[in-house]
Amino acid sequence: MLVNVYLPFSDFRPLMVEGFARLSKPAWPFPDAAAGLHLRSIGGIRHRYKPGFEGWIGEDRLAFGINAVALRLPRFDSVDKLGRLRLVRKACFFDGLTNGRFEFLFTADAFPATRELALTAARRFLDVEAAAPRLGFSGTLRTLPAVVGPLWADSTVKHGRDKHAEWIRSGRPICIVESDQCLQERADAGAPPPSDAPVIELAMTRGKKPSELLLISPPPATDPSDTAPVTRGSDFRAQARYVRTYTLRLLQNVESLSLMFSLPLATIDDDRIQNIVNEYTRQINRSRQRIEQFNSPRLIEYCYSAFGRLYPGLTNSLRISIQNSSIRPNVARKLLNFLELSENAFGAVSSINFGDDIHGDKVMGDKVMGDKYGKIDISGQGVAVGRGANATVSQSTNAPVNVETVASSLSGLAELVRKQSGREDADVEASLVEAAAKKAEAGDEKGAAAILKKSASWVLDLAKITGSAVLTAFLKSSLGL
Repeated sequence: MLVNVYLPFSDFRPLMVEGFARLSKPAWPFPDAAAGLHLRSIGGIRHRYKPGFEGWIGEDRLAFGINAVALRLPRFDSVDKLGRLRLVRKACFFDGLTNGRFEFLFTADAFPATRELALTAARRFLDVEAAAPRLGFSGTLRTLPAVVGPLWADSTVKHGRDKHAEWIRSGRPICIVESDQCLQERADAGAPPPSDAPVIELAMTRGKKPSELLLISPPPATDPSDTAPVTRGSDFRAQARYVRTYTLRLLQNVESLSLMFSLPLATIDDDRIQNIVNEYTRQINRSRQRIEQFNSPRLIEYCYSAFGRLYPGLTNSLRISIQNSSIRPNVARKLLNFLELSENAFGAVSSINFGDDIHGDKVMGDKVMGDKYGKIDISGQGVAVGRGANATVSQSTNAPVNVETVASSLSGLAELVRKQSGREDADVEASLVEAAAKKAEAGDEKGAAAILKKSASWVLDLAKITGSAVLTAFLKSSLGL
């Protein structure tokens, strides 16, 4: 069983600090491995054992070692029956623009493999003791993102220079478990033969800081007399690595764009920002096309929805800013198309909310590859996707509202209202909307609605035109608009 733990980060210092430049060596994204270069506190630049995929920027070479981080991993686990435990690789990659990651690759000799054992392995490695003495950190791999930004900042500037670590955003760990043995139930009798494509499930590991988890395994056997574990050998491992890589990059690129637009940028017309948008939207489209061949629409939707999770309620105001800017037409077109796809994806997956359960591991209800769907019972609008899928949909005007998303949407609306400089009451109306946002954030939906009733008609019209789908639904259910 192969367990990959990724700690992503995004470095926005060149955008936010006038005249800032990272160290010129190593020259990311193509550091010269032949020159014996080292990245301070990280390790030496080396060629990967397996090269990166076509279209990837510089991933044939990584910085190996991460010397500043020490892990305390036992050699054997008998309590959870994971067998021999090994750390295969610690490495760091940066794409030369904003995105990088620390990656930790582990193996466990768990046999026979089961879904529960895969979840246990993910938890076990995420909770490995980690320390970064130079930064005064002691904790677990799950909490290591707290020092990923400072470590990268310290490694990429000259000694004594201001590191500006506050403009490096580190994300939560992403864990991907690959098993040569099938982790699924045996296929139903009479079910169509599964393809050779791996089966991938989205899950969330428990803990104070839940982590996204992907389980990758071969499809189940359909022959009732077949009792041997289903394996695909090197073919399966190649496909699993292919999906793992493109999924990771798709998710990180989407989140990086969201983080970038949430910063106090001077202007979105900046050529550097346009170049980042142009490159990342290209990579996002490429990743989506590569994953689509595995018939995994829900996985793609989940990755696209990350933009809405990190930039909730402000998509429409960003769209207006783009339309009123002098961004190059081709870049604006690609970005507007991306916003539409991400907004639709956010609406499609927002009802899942499997990350809310932090007391136990929870697996997303549908298999996104080699798909086999059970019954789906939800409140509100929904759809069941896949072979033999069916859904029970119950409409209710009293359906619970995600107050955090409503609060974020109202905050975005307040900002948009304040920008209506042509209206004398813009500041007053913006203050009212901000007060409603605070009520919603505190869980007082009725209080938020009562304040919004006092708003001018033009504010409510603006909310209906530019507001998010969540805000529109809230206005409809609370004010009848």
